Amino acid sequence: KISDGPAMLFKDVVQVKIQSQIDCRETNNINMQTSLEPNDEIDELLAHMNVVSNDEEDDGLAKPFKDILEIETNGYEMPSPEYSVNQRKTLEKLSNCLDKLEEEEDRYGSNHIKTLKTVASLANLYFQKGDKDKGINMLCKTLAIEKKKHGRNSIEVAGRHSKIGSICLSMGKYEKAIESYLQAKYIEEFLYSKTDPRIAAILNQLGLAELGRGDFDMAMDYLQEALRIQRIYLAPNEINPDVSQTLVNIGSVYYKERNTFNNGRTSKDNYKSFIESGMLGKIAFAHSERGEYTMSTNFYEELLQLLKSRGESCSQHGIAAIFNCLGTLSVKLGRYVEAMSYHEQALQIHMTTIDVNEIDVCETNCNAGVVEYKSGNFEKGIEVFENAKLLLTNLLGADHPRLAQCFFHLGVIKSILF
Repeated sequence: KISDGPAMLFKDVVQVKIQSQIDCRETNNINMQTSLEPNDEIDELLAHMNVVSNDEEDDGLAKPFKDILEIETNGYEMPSPEYSVNQRKTLEKLSNCLDKLEEEEDRYGSNHIKTLKTVASLANLYFQKGDKDKGINMLCKTLAIEKKKHGRNSIEVAGRHSKIGSICLSMGKYEKAIESYLQAKYIEEFLYSKTDPRIAAILNQLGLAELGRGDFDMAMDYLQEALRIQRIYLAPNEINPDVSQTLVNIGSVYYKERNTFNNGRTSKDNYKSFIESGMLGKIAFAHSERGEYTMSTNFYEELLQLLKSRGESCSQHGIAAIFNCLGTLSVKLGRYVEAMSYHEQALQIHMTTIDVNEIDVCETNCNAGVVEYKSGNFEKGIEVFENAKLLLTNLLGADHPRLAQCFFHLGVIKSILF
């Protein structure tokens, strides 16, 4: 519909508009220096024409064609050219690989090494394409071939089970993931031993699969067994990426179960030994080592509430230590006011205990000194660390390792100032 005139067929509207432009140019004999191409001209005309949409919400009112197009395409994101090219290449490779597989199966049979490699390549291409189900089917096919070629208890078969388990876990197919991981665990226990570090890695994955399925008891059992195996090889040094990952996973089970409405535990009783073993502090430290400061803060705060609820005088030293840990994490998160508050609370506890430990007081002051210079109070920071250096030298001697912290921070401040 044009303006307020009678309704017309859309093709007639286009023809009228184009003819009108042609007549106008011929009459005025206008030579345009930069004219539109025919297709561009039609697009420009269509954009400004009033057309009636079949959308019920429009009440049959005419709107500019460009406005209707904007509504229709709103929220639709065109795939990038790179994505389209990559998808096309993947599809071409997939087609070629399928043809190659058919030829090799006819020539060599389904159990030949060449067939195995092609099936594995085909699985990877399906994963690249985003078709994980077909990818898993191909991996299962390679698994059957490898069992015949290498034996049911070979490392190749174990690796294939683990890969299938990993992909199923990422897809949320927990039953299939658990089945595959258990097969891998059985084979690796047969090949190595039940306390091999590789078993701990599989136990971690089993724990995550059970967590996804909602079986918190099984998840915790698998993860604690993994931690026990890792400690055999790493004790007494537990600062290790694998141990940190296991502790983080244990924390995930604890946190998720505690916040699940339909959990079957009475958490205070069932987690008593878990908490008393200091596991919350270890999980918090593991998160901190991985740079996950917010999660670390959450676990330290929970441990803090637990110690406060006991109301025991022997817990005061632990509470002060947690305040200092929370202060250090707050600095890393850029929350300097909050950090200073934590360190001041730790200092107050140290100063009010019956047997004041001067070294603990000194180290808490050093933590506060870090907050001072991070906040821009460099002179105050220098004063704190100079006093701490003198005190620690008198108490521990000039060569004690604890003095290194003072020298380090004094160096940082002076490098900024000078």
